[in-house]
Amino acid sequence: MVETGEVLGGSDADRRWHPASLTKLMTAYLVFQELATGRLAVDQELTVSATASTQPTTALGLAEGRSITVWQALQGLVLRSANDMATLLAETVAGSEAAFALKMNAQAARLGMTSTHYANASGLPDDRQVTTARDLALLARALILDFPQYYHFFGEAGFTFAGDWRGNINGILGALPGADGMKTGFTCKSGYNLVVSALRDGRRVVAVVLGERSPDLRSYEARMLVEDAFETLALAQRQPNQPLLPLDPAIAAGAAPPPAVLQENECGYGVAARLPGWGVVLGAYGSRGKALSVAEATKGRIGAFELGGTAAVPSKLGRKFNAVVVGLSKSEAQKGCKAIRGGGGYCLVLNNDVLNNPMAVWR
Repeated sequence: MVETGEVLGGSDADRRWHPASLTKLMTAYLVFQELATGRLAVDQELTVSATASTQPTTALGLAEGRSITVWQALQGLVLRSANDMATLLAETVAGSEAAFALKMNAQAARLGMTSTHYANASGLPDDRQVTTARDLALLARALILDFPQYYHFFGEAGFTFAGDWRGNINGILGALPGADGMKTGFTCKSGYNLVVSALRDGRRVVAVVLGERSPDLRSYEARMLVEDAFETLALAQRQPNQPLLPLDPAIAAGAAPPPAVLQENECGYGVAARLPGWGVVLGAYGSRGKALSVAEATKGRIGAFELGGTAAVPSKLGRKFNAVVVGLSKSEAQKGCKAIRGGGGYCLVLNNDVLNNPMAVWR
């Protein structure tokens, strides 16, 4: 519970994982500090550097020399998980992303995030970058309590940039009653991560999920944590729960195992699982990781796909993996494929029966 700092439930709070784009929560925290002290202004124009312009998707895709306001950069960072905006904001605050990482680690120490280490501002894969559910809960609570004037960034439906609408990619916000903000993250090694905050009857809770195998499982686990927390709070008579406290630094430093990671065959939807909704096939690739990477990058680039999930589906002969975006409506699948084909790319629309037919021609 945010107001009291009580821990209302959970497990494996101190197991280390790679944070993926949940890293951007700390990036946002440091930018909010700059805004609150007046060292940055929301309407300040920033110029995109060569380094920022070359960050991989998900990104807003601004070329070197283009300009963007701090406000828009924050929207890109939080709502679209834009890696180029993470680098740009880091350079603006600290001069370089490496110097910004030092600031991130110093702030993590001040917040009691004793099991966390940052190496970049975006969450792009780096074996040194680790965190825990406990530490992320501490960070989320600090964001809400320290910067209530900026919390709205995490729950906005989207924003218009360069004439295009860029929707919030955090799909749980429209599906979980009371959920009004925070962040998702994914890399193959990290699994599907989520921090979500929900407000009901004047009481706010935060849930942290790390290392799930699919977007659906990530959302399900977060929903269960939130619902259980509010049920606990609704009990007429209950004993106060343990407070949210930092893990003892000696324990964090001395007994920390390597971070848990997922293997390529654990990422995305399992091949035996029934894939949800309509789907689109984006091509076949030589490895599961490459197929998932293509699906994730396309999902981040095509607005119609933003609430879908990704899968790497083996071909019939098992020699290649199909990059697939699933969980779409018919209109979303058709609209997204039309945009891809218009740019000269390959995209095949599949209804749910064909999507899940192991003998279908597309496989």
